[in-house]
Amino acid sequence: MLKASLFLISFDGTYLGYYEAGHPGDTIVPYNRMIGRKAMDELPEPVGQTVKEHHQRAIATGEPQEYFYTSPLTGRQMKSYAVPYPTNQTVALFVMEATEVPAAIPA
Repeated sequence: MLKASLFLISFDGTYLGYYEAGHPGDTIVPYNRMIGRKAMDELPEPVGQTVKEHHQRAIATGEPQEYFYTSPLTGRQMKSYAVPYPTNQTVALFVMEATEVPAAIPA
C-alpha cells in the first residue's frame, strides 16, 4: 500500500492543514512548521517552484495535476497530485514516493 501525505493549500499557496501518512523524518520541512506558511517560503528550489506552478495550474484549469520531483532530503523520486476543490480556491496536494517514474524525469 502506498502511503500518501495530504496537504490542503489555499489559493495563495498557504498551507492550511495536513495528514501525515509517511515518516516525519522523510519530509523536506516538518509538517507542523508548514501550517500558515507558503510553499515558496518553506520548500527549497526547485521543489517550491514546482509545487507552486502545479497548484496554480490546478486552480486555473479545475483539473488535477500530476507531477514528479526529486526530494532534496532523501534523493528519492516523489509523485504529487494537486487536486482542486470545486467549491473554493483550495487544492488538496497528495504526495507519495513514486513507484514508476516517466522516462523524461531524471532518476
